[in-house]
Amino acid sequence: MSPHDAGPVINTVAERVRAGHVLTVGEVVTFDDWTHRVTVEEVPNPGEILFSANGHYGLPPFASVPAFQLTYDDLEGRFPWDEGYSRPSWLQPRPGGFRA
Repeated sequence: MSPHDAGPVINTVAERVRAGHVLTVGEVVTFDDWTHRVTVEEVPNPGEILFSANGHYGLPPFASVPAFQLTYDDLEGRFPWDEGYSRPSWLQPRPGGFRA
């Protein structure tokens, strides 16, 4: 996702959370000013990624703060698990597929 799109998407979702919305795994999030959708996925290996957050809270990797990934659809509205998804896997790693 381009930085031009990523910033507004994350800021919009963060504003909704600050206003009281609770994200849930599997939820599909839509936007008024962006044609794509994102879905909320749980990150299975947050201890291998969230070093600063865990350091802030004094947590070891095995007791990491939880994390969600916002996975966006392709130009045809398909998500990575849908047949015909058109984005390369390296462009949007699947939850658990990324390690820092």
